[in-house]
This record gives sequence, C-alpha cells and structure tokens, in this order.
Amino acid sequence: MLATMLSFSLIVIRGPRKIGVSVDKITAEEYYQLWVYIGGLMGIRKEYLPQNMQSASVLERGIRRREFRESEGGVELTKVLVAYLSSLGVKGISPESLMYYLLGENLADILDLKPQSILKSQLVATGLRTQNFFKAFSERNFRDVLVDFERNLKKENIKPAFNISFE
Repeated sequence: MLATMLSFSLIVIRGPRKIGVSVDKITAEEYYQLWVYIGGLMGIRKEYLPQNMQSASVLERGIRRREFRESEGGVELTKVLVAYLSSLGVKGISPESLMYYLLGENLADILDLKPQSILKSQLVATGLRTQNFFKAFSERNFRDVLVDFERNLKKENIKPAFNISFE
C-alpha cells in the first residue's frame, strides 16, 4: 500500500519534471504532504509514512530495487493500459512511448514496453497540459485544501488511521 501511495504522490511529481515542466519545491512538497495525509486515511501507520519527499525518494528507490521484477501479470496489465490509453485518441505521442520515456529503460523493459520515436516537442506539449493541474493546485493555500478535506471526512464520519488537525 505504501508503494501505491508513493505512486500517486512522489511519482506524479517526477513525471512532469522529467519532461521539463516546472513544479516548484513548495508545491511539490505540499502535494506530497496531502498524500501523506491520504496515506493515513488508507490505513498506513504514521511511522511508515515518509514525512518529506527526500525520505520518500529514498524509500521508493529501495522498493524499486527490491520488488520490481518481470511478471506475466505486470506485462499483461501494461498492455491493457497501453491499449486503453491508445483508444482515447490523444494526438502527438503514443502512450507506449511516453510510458517508456517516463519509466526509464530498465522498468520499461520489465513491462515489455517497446519505444517508438519520442520527439522533444511532443513531450513538451504533453507537459504543458500536465502543468495546468499543478498550477490549479498551487493557487489554493494548502492548509485550506486540508481543512476542506478534514471537514468532508467528519461529515462522512470517516476516521483516519492517525489524528491530524488543520483547523
């Protein structure tokens, strides 16, 4: 579960940066901290949650070294994901090429991804669309996002795995 949480937090920040989209350190850390909170809601014990992106990066590299191996299920799931993304009809770059570039050669090989030609201009165009998400996220004060989140949890009577108060 911790690796999944890192996929939705740390890895989401790396992708845009890898294609040249600027995600400032404050926005990146605030986004990561939102996922630390969500990780607590998912039941991950607080002592297992890396408390900053630097610690999360160290943990992620260790998980990748220890756990990432070729598997029939992983290859099949990747093929299904590529087929689905291809069916969306996004113009400019193939999903398989973008995934190959973002994941890197070693992981792409494990998942049996075959690279196609990747043009820098296509990656930049994709990155610019991604940047809108981070711009919208950074326009709100992070504390306001968490206060709203906590209010909604209380309204739905959902209890996180550990107590954090933002009001």
